[in-house]
Amino acid sequence: MEISVIGLGKLGLPLAALFANSGHKVRGFDSSHGLRESLNSGKFQSGEPQLREFLTSAKGNLKICESIAEAVQGSEAVFIIVPTPSLPTGHFSNEYVLSTIESIGPAVIKTENKIVIDIVSTVMPGSCTGSIWNALEKSTGSKIGEKVGLCYNPEFIALGSVIKDMQYPDMHLLGESHDWAGDVIENVLSSVVQKQVPCQRMNLTEAELVKIAINNFVTMKISYANSLYQAAEKIKGIDIDRVTNAIGLDSRIGAKY
Repeated sequence: MEISVIGLGKLGLPLAALFANSGHKVRGFDSSHGLRESLNSGKFQSGEPQLREFLTSAKGNLKICESIAEAVQGSEAVFIIVPTPSLPTGHFSNEYVLSTIESIGPAVIKTENKIVIDIVSTVMPGSCTGSIWNALEKSTGSKIGEKVGLCYNPEFIALGSVIKDMQYPDMHLLGESHDWAGDVIENVLSSVVQKQVPCQRMNLTEAELVKIAINNFVTMKISYANSLYQAAEKIKGIDIDRVTNAIGLDSRIGAKY
């Protein structure tokens, strides 16, 4: 499949490398000229395990492009993985997602085949059916569902194990504007995993809420464990690891985080 990955950061680059190693033809773009140059010259360095090896073996299928238009034109799926920084209100900013969608419009218009735009960046519930949907229809001149499909497919990874987490995820979370768009993304995702993975398909807003809910729940578990540690320090005579290990054996809680 012809795939574009826009945003080659700590998540986007490993994803592009995995797609390419799975036999897809991948064109990647990042706004950083320095990053593009280092990737094309072979001087790119990373501490992320397996990434350099995957990039080396993916060379025949991975092209780093000098423009978004070059990366997107002719693609069947476009994965957008750009920053969504936190605002003072606590919401995520869609600024970079929207500017990327505006930039890909002309290339999408020139593409004859159907194309799916997949938002991987974390966004607030209501974003995909609101500002992102409107921006995509405006930039492409197409109604969502005709030539252009929209999906929301955030990843659940940790730095230092990004490739492993992508190959062995607990699930794939997939919000879709239409069934055909979800089919395209599910097929691509299933090509990179090393085990059978459940794909939870739902509407766009439901998927946005799932992602936020999981992030918050994990943060809550970490905060709760930290609170237990602080209490144990005051009580004295407590091995906090024995305590948290025992708590984690309760299946309603679990040992992770």
